[in-house]
Amino acid sequence: MFACSSFGISVAQTDTSSAIAGFRAIDTDRDAKLDRRELAAAARLDFKHLDLHKNGFLTAAELANARSDKLLLPFPGRFSTAAAFAAVDTDHDRKISEQEYETAVVRAYLACDANHDGTIELSDLRRCSK
Repeated sequence: MFACSSFGISVAQTDTSSAIAGFRAIDTDRDAKLDRRELAAAARLDFKHLDLHKNGFLTAAELANARSDKLLLPFPGRFSTAAAFAAVDTDHDRKISEQEYETAVVRAYLACDANHDGTIELSDLRRCSK
């Protein structure tokens, strides 16, 4: 999902077909672009789905057992959970907070912003998947 190192993986590795399929659901203002606010809202919803223990944090096990096809903003099926977890756990407390997750996901998706306008268009997702 993520070209930047914030998640330790690149958007080119993600299941972009899932991201493209969910684009309309995420694009709440229907402008055919995903802005930081829309990406953050989708990341928060995904976090709640991933947080199986409903304690406000993700453990390495929760991240490892996640199914990318169930997320609005998917991450790759094949990536190093340990490396991704370490990259996102910026305070090194061995758990990922909602804010850490949101920051990493938004930063990673915005790394695909080809024209640097602060939004992601379908063409950006397609370009990142190549």
